Amino acid sequence: MEKLRPKYKYNHLLLNYALKITRGKKMHHLSVQFHTSPIPILVILFFMGSLTMLYVPDSKEIQYSTRAVERPNDTIYLSTRLTQISPLTNYFYGEVIFERVNDTIPLHRPFQYEGTILTFLNEQNYRHFSVRGEIHPVTPTRKSLSTAPHRIFLERYIRYDDAKIDIKIIDVPKDAVKSILLKVISGNPQYNHFLLLMKILFFFLNVNNLYEYLKYARNELNPLIIALITIHFLANNPLVYFHNYRQPLKVYYLLDDFAQALQSAFLRIYLLIIFTNIRDANSQLSKLPTTFFFFALFFSFLSHNFNTDSWKKDYTDPVTSFSTPILAFELGIEMSYITWLIVTVSASFSKVKRQSQQKTFKLFASALFSISFFLIFTKIMNNYVLPSRYKFSEEAVSFVCSNMMIYIILQISMHATKEVILPYSEPVDDLPKDFALVPE
Repeated sequence: MEKLRPKYKYNHLLLNYALKITRGKKMHHLSVQFHTSPIPILVILFFMGSLTMLYVPDSKEIQYSTRAVERPNDTIYLSTRLTQISPLTNYFYGEVIFERVNDTIPLHRPFQYEGTILTFLNEQNYRHFSVRGEIHPVTPTRKSLSTAPHRIFLERYIRYDDAKIDIKIIDVPKDAVKSILLKVISGNPQYNHFLLLMKILFFFLNVNNLYEYLKYARNELNPLIIALITIHFLANNPLVYFHNYRQPLKVYYLLDDFAQALQSAFLRIYLLIIFTNIRDANSQLSKLPTTFFFFALFFSFLSHNFNTDSWKKDYTDPVTSFSTPILAFELGIEMSYITWLIVTVSASFSKVKRQSQQKTFKLFASALFSISFFLIFTKIMNNYVLPSRYKFSEEAVSFVCSNMMIYIILQISMHATKEVILPYSEPVDDLPKDFALVPE
């Protein structure tokens, strides 16, 4: 081979390619350059996000029962009924809210409550269970007249079509409490139909991802991509929902909560690794902190899903003292992760030099920022702009956006140049130092 001028840079991928041909060895399958611009990603996300916000029904239905406190040390009875429920309802739970007489009288004492939930199937008694405990009122701010909702029961395994809830709160002082509200929140069957259809859609998209990747990568499988595809299968297994709609079992709900927590934690770590390798394919995140952070995220999400008080809540909701530790821990982990991600993305943005690196960075960054925009926009509109009956379904937006994010980053990861995403494991170091290939 003719010796080229030493001022040209090395291109190890092309060099290995040429050497393996000249030596008569079977060359590795090199990944192709991914030439897609960020514009299709933005269009797809905008279409899916807008469609979800505008046309998907709310994930829950709410019924209220309110009683005023009329006598000193009164006993308040609250009752409501859920009709036409089914396994499609998916869940229902009850919360109690106190309304103070004025903001100068604090509520520091606990209140005892007792309750009974009667369930019916085809107008016949199915089963009943009792609840009892203490309510420790917590006001979000000093000026808040209403206390944070205190969850008194949660039912997730619905095999009946009717439920009657009766709650009794004992010894309520009239000079401090004006009224008490029982709020029963149940799942919306229409939303659960949508959720099942979306799970089926993403399940088959993931099958396509797996088929493409196995065909494309052959013997050079990336364990991170395989892990993400596998976890995505577990989190979007429609068979779990089909079974739950017919005869819900506790084990299937536990497996689904486990899979959702695993997907949320692994996706966050995967993004950190991707942006780190875009910056420098030979750099690696420290294994111990990354592993510790992954298990901290996984534990926080799993605790959130398994805990009765924090289930279906986030750290923007006013909470009682029982769910505060879990949500506070989750908030701390999330803020630490967001800080780490911002630093990693900023470092990648400032250090990418090659055109392939810049293109891949734009693709990942466009997907990440688009998802973040939809989630933040939905939260702001629901909390500060839209009236209650016109609010977007935050759960639907979050579900669709997170799954679209996984689908897009899998597509980018599978088609991005190996030089950008993964460190090349066979550098050529047995050539003269002044040898180079054609300049970039």
